[in-house]
Amino acid sequence: MKFSKNIKRVAALGIAFAALNTSFVFAGAIVKVTGTDVNIRSAANTSSDVISTVDTGLTLSVASVKDGWFKLANDDGSEAYVTTEFVKLTQVDGQVNSDGVNIRKAPATNAEVVSQVSEGENLAVTADVGEWYEVKLNNSFAYVHKDYISGDMLKYLPVKNVSVTITPVAPEANSSKGEEVVAYAKKFLGLNYVYGGTNLNTGVDCSGFMYCVYKNFGVTLSRVSRDQINNGTRVDKSNLQAGDLVFFNTGGNSRISHVGMYIGNGQYIHATNNNKNCVQISSLGSSYSAKTYVGACRVLN
Repeated sequence: MKFSKNIKRVAALGIAFAALNTSFVFAGAIVKVTGTDVNIRSAANTSSDVISTVDTGLTLSVASVKDGWFKLANDDGSEAYVTTEFVKLTQVDGQVNSDGVNIRKAPATNAEVVSQVSEGENLAVTADVGEWYEVKLNNSFAYVHKDYISGDMLKYLPVKNVSVTITPVAPEANSSKGEEVVAYAKKFLGLNYVYGGTNLNTGVDCSGFMYCVYKNFGVTLSRVSRDQINNGTRVDKSNLQAGDLVFFNTGGNSRISHVGMYIGNGQYIHATNNNKNCVQISSLGSSYSAKTYVGACRVLN
């Protein structure tokens, strides 16, 4: 480890230096220095003062990232920065953005589920594995689909190749039933939106539409969307099947304020009071749907 000439100033700043094998409290993210004589600066630019220099192998705790610079996590609140060019992110705090998210043994949707987490929980993410993130779980590694983890620093994670060999799982028995439900729901495309409505002849609201459609198949749902998510088994967005309920937070006092039915091919059918004001089909991939998506559940046995 090499420090600048003014060692006392470095100590006073309380920069979060840690030896490679040191145990430390996780504070946002951890990076490992990959260059020699890497400058630690007082601001996020190359013209600012050099506070210290560090060498290959040293680990640093990081609080945030902006414009190609990591801001170090300092005990005394002082500012110190290192360029992303000469450090490698080895662990970052990722936030779960949906409920009932599966953590799997391998990066595949048919891999064994080893745990499940809820919206707002944090996971220690360690690598980018294609469509998945590698996470630390009970002193081992597991995987979460990228759709369910958010964080500003995730794009700086190292890319890792993980080979997966899993015996294919046969489709679940309810898939054909789901297609029947979807076909029935499509008969009402264009039906008027009526707040509180539960009449497939005159009009429905979002939860009323789901309530009526499933009632036709002998499935009784709760009346409102925030309760309907508890009427079935939670499923990953990556495992959606025709007939699954999909939930959204479109505003208001409840975490769930809208519901629709997944129909396949990344689309869902729902009753909405937008400018079309009727039952319609929308894409889960649209910016609005992706931003407001909360989770999904399966109600067909």
